[in-house]
Parts: sequence; structure tokens; C-alpha cells
Amino acid sequence: MLECDGVALGSPDYFSDMAGGMKDFFDRTYYPAQDRVTGKPCVIFGSAGGPPSVVIESLRKMAEVFKLQEAAEPVGASGTPTAAVLEECRELGRKLAEATQS
Repeated sequence: MLECDGVALGSPDYFSDMAGGMKDFFDRTYYPAQDRVTGKPCVIFGSAGGPPSVVIESLRKMAEVFKLQEAAEPVGASGTPTAAVLEECRELGRKLAEATQS
């Protein structure tokens, strides 16, 4: 987190929360990154068997804790991502890249 210009935060919904690997990442990086990544741009994406809003909200909370700045609205997929959702994800990546140039 310290060396990146921006970060993409994504996860499937596991038991109404982010994947354990993402939670572990946040747990391990919080203190080393505390107040050192404030304002870095981020984007958020998630997938779920049902509505992806729960996992997206849990990732948003972590972005707030790390004081990251969302560069675009999150993208979510219910079930298998459609071609339209994949295009939204590509656009999300473009917006993150643009935000790192600011």
C-alpha cells in the first residue's frame, strides 16, 4: 500500500463479508500504512451470489478506515459477471489509472 499510486479493492461475498484473504491483508497492513496512504485513489468491486451490496459496503468501510479516496463508484456483479459488468470493470480500471495521474 505504501508504494502504490492507487489501489483496486475487490472481493467475492463470503458469508456476508469480504474474503478472508482480503480481511487478512487489511489486518496486516493497517498499522504500517496508518496515515501514510491518506488520499490515495482507490476503486472497489465485488461479486456475490445475490446482491453484491454487502461485500461492496464492507470494502468501502475499509477504504474509509485507510482514508483512501474513491475514484469512481463501485462495480458489483450478481452471479457470473456479464459482458456489461466486465466493461464496467475495465472502465473502473481506467478511472483508477486516471486518478493516479492527478
